[in-house]
Amino acid sequence: MFVFPLLGMSQSANKPEATAFTFNDSWRPVNKFSASENKTQLGNNLVAAPSLTNVLNGVSFYSKNSECNAEKMVILKLINSNNYDVQISWQMSPTSPKVVVIVPALKDYEGSCAPDDKNKAKLVIIKPSESKKGEAMKYALSHISVAEVK
Repeated sequence: MFVFPLLGMSQSANKPEATAFTFNDSWRPVNKFSASENKTQLGNNLVAAPSLTNVLNGVSFYSKNSECNAEKMVILKLINSNNYDVQISWQMSPTSPKVVVIVPALKDYEGSCAPDDKNKAKLVIIKPSESKKGEAMKYALSHISVAEVK
C-alpha cells in the first residue's frame, strides 16, 4: 500500500500565480453515537446492521477544523436523510445555551466562516482548548437530540 500526500493547485485569470492547499482538514465523521440495536434472528445467527455511529435518527454528523478570522473553529456538516425536516439541538456545557438548528428534509447543511443564513451560522463552533476538548466533546455528544419538526 502506498500513501501519497494530497496537494491541489488553483489558478485563475485574476491571480496568475498558483495557490497550493492541502486536504488535511477534510470532513470527518463524528463516530461517537451508540451503535444501532436493530438485530434480527436468522436461523442460528443474530444479524445486526453495521453500525454507522456518526448517524443519529437519520442525520449524519461530520466535522472539520478550520480557521475563521484567525480563530480556531470546528465546522459541522449535517446531512438529513429523512423525508421530513428535523430539529437538531445540542449543548456544549451545562452552563452554555442550547443550540437549535432546523435542517430541511433530504438536505445537507454545512457551516462556513461566512454563512448565508442564521441556521448555518450555528454550525461554526469555537474550538475548545486542548485541556477542555475531551470534556466538551463528551458533554456535547451526550446532549445531542434529533427530532421531527411538526
